[in-house]
Amino acid sequence: VMDAAPGARVALGFRASFTGTGISREDIGRAAREGRLEQELDWLEVRAGQNIFVPAGTVHAMGAGLTICEIQQHCDITYRLYDYGRLDRGQLRELHLDRALDVMAGDRGLAPGAGIVALPFRGQYFQVEQWAAESGSAREVTAGHWVILDGEGTIGGQRYQPRQVWRIFAPA
Repeated sequence: VMDAAPGARVALGFRASFTGTGISREDIGRAAREGRLEQELDWLEVRAGQNIFVPAGTVHAMGAGLTICEIQQHCDITYRLYDYGRLDRGQLRELHLDRALDVMAGDRGLAPGAGIVALPFRGQYFQVEQWAAESGSAREVTAGHWVILDGEGTIGGQRYQPRQVWRIFAPA
């Protein structure tokens, strides 16, 4: 979470009271079609600097007031269960209820390990770490993708600034 307004939230899975002893595909589909799926999600208040792991199969959403740096496995698949407020404005994007329900994790849409995590963090396909450079210091940068959260400087003689993403092919 790069920036978060007071009260900003992220949803991970469904509320236990919605799923109870189990939830059917029909229950989720009905909630989505009736425009109430957002209220059935389990919302977690977040703040800047926190890191959230969302494993595959986890039903998730990002609320208002957030700037998120999303690191993910390269994949062109998004299954949309709900389209926040667009139904009311006649701008509904395609929903993928059946496909989403086919890959949804567990009975609450929550895969093991989902939630706030500390850095460094290693997932099955990636790792994330954070470090801070001292003003005027030098450090060798290893190959990988680097996301600049704040500050300015140079990498390999080229200037960087906040909110840039760099792909480093060799140590610099």
